[in-house]
Amino acid sequence: MGRPRRIIQTGLSYHTYTRCRNLENHFKNDRFKNLVIKAILEIQKKLNFELNDFIIMPNHLHLVITTLNDKDTISKIMQVIKSVIAKRMNKLLGVRGPFWNERFGSKIVYFFPALCSYIANNPVRKGLIEKAEESKYGTYHVYRQENSKCKLKITFHKQFLTLGKSLAECFERQMYLDMFYIR
Repeated sequence: MGRPRRIIQTGLSYHTYTRCRNLENHFKNDRFKNLVIKAILEIQKKLNFELNDFIIMPNHLHLVITTLNDKDTISKIMQVIKSVIAKRMNKLLGVRGPFWNERFGSKIVYFFPALCSYIANNPVRKGLIEKAEESKYGTYHVYRQENSKCKLKITFHKQFLTLGKSLAECFERQMYLDMFYIR
């Protein structure tokens, strides 16, 4: 039996995830995490998509990407992201061959605020940090503090913006939702 077909449409939000080969912890230090950030930042300038959320874990990445109407597909975007990161990581590690474990996974996003909490709390569930706000390589602060800085260009997801009439109200309601999705 073959693998399930990926739903590819523009104008949708996708939760994508991809793991390092053999679940090796290649993103365990800041140098490698910054390489990922720099690669995605360069790709954001070349391809047309919105990055709504992300977290860099030691052996995998979570990205929430919204494809834009009549622009690049999720498959094209992820192919470029994975290819650029793999080439740079292999060069830095001094190795050849596949860097990623398998094709990337993707699911269409139906309720972003819950997914945002799930992604932000992934390092907490894995025992890497005690609280999500300790994360430096994700969007926890972007969705929970006004005027927060991020090295990547983050576009607030349209569902997040429906949580309130003002950005402050959206932040407050996201914090409330976090209470239900932690651990």
